[in-house]
Amino acid sequence: MEILDYAEYLDQRVSNEGPKRKGERTRDRLKIATAELLNEQSYQDLRITDICARAKVAPGTFYLYYENKQIVTIEILSEYVEMWTVLSRQTAEDLDGEGDLFEAVYHTNLSYIQMAKANPGLTSCVMQMSEIKPDFAAFVHKASNQIYSRTVAAIAKRTRLPSSPVLLLTVSALGSMIDDLVRRLFVMPDPYLNKCISDMHMSTEDLAKHLTIIWYRSVFGEDPPLAPGRTAKKKKRTSAK
Repeated sequence: MEILDYAEYLDQRVSNEGPKRKGERTRDRLKIATAELLNEQSYQDLRITDICARAKVAPGTFYLYYENKQIVTIEILSEYVEMWTVLSRQTAEDLDGEGDLFEAVYHTNLSYIQMAKANPGLTSCVMQMSEIKPDFAAFVHKASNQIYSRTVAAIAKRTRLPSSPVLLLTVSALGSMIDDLVRRLFVMPDPYLNKCISDMHMSTEDLAKHLTIIWYRSVFGEDPPLAPGRTAKKKKRTSAK
């Protein structure tokens, strides 16, 4: 997925869909405006008057399409979470193919980190809304579990590791590790963690590689077949778990 900023992605998607009726165009503008604002401020500070101003529609037009700000926010966040599943499906396809497993996981971690970095407000709002709306929290959990389950199935298919609850727990724990780091880097910045990354002169790519090495060691119990700056040739993995 080339566009990782969700509001930009939504705007591009709307443009690619071609001519629409006036009402549909207005609804799209309201969604794009809401996504932009949520990336700039908290859900609590979001005001419908600001959405209408950003969308360049008359005050009150919002209520022709949405009952309240929570409904449009959940609609946007649900589509944003769906972007995660698109990334995971691509990962599963990469893992099922002939490419190196480490490199496939690395690119997925990199895309996820870049996406969270490009959408700190939306990422934060996913966490906030999960606490407010149990049904939305269930939706997010289901999406995450689908990602982890697909990853486990792909690993089992490519290696001698059995598809087991132990492997699922390991992959889930590693995903949670990355989620927490993303939160501390971009959503609620932790000055100590950010200083650590700065002192190491670590780029986003470096961070993704470092996390993927941890991921690989945890799953396989061995170092990945790495060469400086790129992956080396594949070797059979006999498992460590």
